[in-house]
Amino acid sequence: MSTSLVTRTAVAPHAYAAERWARAVVAVIDSPDDPRTLDAWARVAAAGRGTLRSWCRAAQVPAKASLDFARLLRAVVRSQDTAWDPQNTLDIVDSRTLRRLFERGGLLDVKPQGLPPSCESFLARQRLVSHETALQAVAALVPTATVGSGPRAGVRPR
Repeated sequence: MSTSLVTRTAVAPHAYAAERWARAVVAVIDSPDDPRTLDAWARVAAAGRGTLRSWCRAAQVPAKASLDFARLLRAVVRSQDTAWDPQNTLDIVDSRTLRRLFERGGLLDVKPQGLPPSCESFLARQRLVSHETALQAVAALVPTATVGSGPRAGVRPR
């Protein structure tokens, strides 16, 4: 009796939910305006607000945290060739609101008009999104971003 064994290589499963969420997040980078609300973000992502919420839920990231993450990612990416000027990149008037957002985004120590944080630095320091698969999906879509810390830091996810 002969048996044949099929050798399978270990391949990470396709992360559809995280990739769908990441595409909606990365769409914000090219938005001419800072989307302050879920409705504005939904328009940028070409989806309904309920659909956007579903994508966030499926990716295990709260919708509001996802919006704040997307807005900060947009500010970081759009500032790479200029001085860090978040008051002109983000549509936030109140300094306390900006401070709270920066605190959750790990950007409190970045000096205004100085060098902007790198995408890698932002992804590593922010506290808005903790789901590693979601962060890797974003890093795969943003050309200048990588995820990780320790011995594999800076290794682009596949």
